[in-house]
Amino acid sequence: MSEIWVINRGSSTLKLARYDAATRACIERLTVAANANLPSGTPVAIGHRVVHGGPHFREPVVIDAAVLSQLRELTPLAPLHQGPSLDAIETLAALNVPQIACFDTAFHTTQSTLMSRLPVPETLTHGGLRNIGFHGLSYDYIARQLGPNSGRWVALHLGSGASACALFNGVSQGTSMGFSPLDGLIMGTRPGRLDPGLLLHWWRQGRSVDEVEHELYFNSGLKALAGDSDMQFLLARDDAHARAAIDQFCLSAARAVGELAVLLGGLDGVVFSGGIGENAAPVRDAIAQRIAFMTGNTRVVATDEAAIIAEAVFNGIGADQSAQASTATTDS
Repeated sequence: MSEIWVINRGSSTLKLARYDAATRACIERLTVAANANLPSGTPVAIGHRVVHGGPHFREPVVIDAAVLSQLRELTPLAPLHQGPSLDAIETLAALNVPQIACFDTAFHTTQSTLMSRLPVPETLTHGGLRNIGFHGLSYDYIARQLGPNSGRWVALHLGSGASACALFNGVSQGTSMGFSPLDGLIMGTRPGRLDPGLLLHWWRQGRSVDEVEHELYFNSGLKALAGDSDMQFLLARDDAHARAAIDQFCLSAARAVGELAVLLGGLDGVVFSGGIGENAAPVRDAIAQRIAFMTGNTRVVATDEAAIIAEAVFNGIGADQSAQASTATTDS
């Protein structure tokens, strides 16, 4: 049986979904350590989640040396995710099969300049710097579940990373994350929204850029508030620090819903997704209570980024290779 693989490589884990190249059905999903051995065999093609596509990559793209070089340049903008994803691509290049990158940033290219333009002098935005947004593969899947004429929804992707997205008829109008994955909602180890004046203050105290970057990406958010970045563990605790961290997380998410409802001019409902959004009912209930004056219509959608990537891979490898895979399956 010929297969395609979909890979979502994080800093510590690797998620793999295997699809039958002839039927397009998912045949296995597994999460392993980032350095674990992958299944034996050679797939027809491989799709990768790549967090940052920058201003140039707005559609899935077949990866070559030039593309890989451009994506490497974006690593400082998403250090938790970009480097590990590109490392996986380089490692799997030895299989000599097409590899296709799908970008979390691409879904938000429909935002207007009202949301994307940075209110700073143009001398500081050289190279096309702007608010861009992330978790786009998840929001793409959610939008498809809602349908093309669904109206005004805010989707909450709540996991170790967290963000909110305003959807009008399934199209991104704005998102809580801006220039980098640090922005917006409180997250597992990232702070979300911060006054930029804090950065100036820390640098004037003598802290280095590298030190501040490390603290913001790895030691902030829930971890800073309660000593643990895992919402499941925080919910199991019964102490003031854990309760306060959960309350602050929920307020952060509800606040984003309110801001994006203003952008949409109203609200038809809210979607919860991601590991926390799908599985932590107390968190959903607390957020729903805070936004009840805007809407009581909430849904839970088990997001499936791999399905979006797989579709892009099947479209990318073309009819010829799909036919070859079907013939190989029939012959076997």
